[in-house]
Amino acid sequence: LYPPGSTFKVLTAIAGLEEGIIDASTTYTCEGKFEYGGGTFTCSNHDQPMTLDVTQAIKYSCNVFFYNVGQALTGEHLEQWCDRFGLGNVTGIEIGERAGQAAGPTERDANRKNDPSLREWQGGDDVNAAIGQSDNLFTPLQLANYMAAVVNGGTLYQPTLVKNIKTYDYSDVVQEEEPTVIGTIEFSDATRNLVMQGMSEVTAEGG
Repeated sequence: LYPPGSTFKVLTAIAGLEEGIIDASTTYTCEGKFEYGGGTFTCSNHDQPMTLDVTQAIKYSCNVFFYNVGQALTGEHLEQWCDRFGLGNVTGIEIGERAGQAAGPTERDANRKNDPSLREWQGGDDVNAAIGQSDNLFTPLQLANYMAAVVNGGTLYQPTLVKNIKTYDYSDVVQEEEPTVIGTIEFSDATRNLVMQGMSEVTAEGG
């Protein structure tokens, strides 16, 4: 299990766009820090102050843009979007796996029952969770599967290691595995195009 970091920002972007927190023309200005609740949250992912829209925020992996989205969206809604994309859930692959956890008030409350020293979920957690930090812990396979669902338009498949099973001399197929859909995520083509453009620009000059 790993903290997903900036690979999570695509989910935050989708959630923000689909819930009307932001749209294609929404911009936030990043000067390297975000003040909230008496704390300072930083961004050092680009060299100079910038005003960015969602596509540019993905290109430059701008923390401040996603801090703003996370604050408005809240961890409760991020948890729901994680669940839709299979983050924090077992995928069903045959070899066994760990579920991990999606950061949010529900998961924090569950963890506090086992560890009373943990503090309650607060606004600063909304901010940190939006950039893939806080309590987020996922497997690389979950991240690959979530991104596949983004790219294909919202179909979440169960990963498998077996395509088919053949006889010992490869002359006949004994069993053919059919793809298993474990979820369908509803989000617009406009949202998909925006995040895909941002991801494409990550690999362009300056990204």
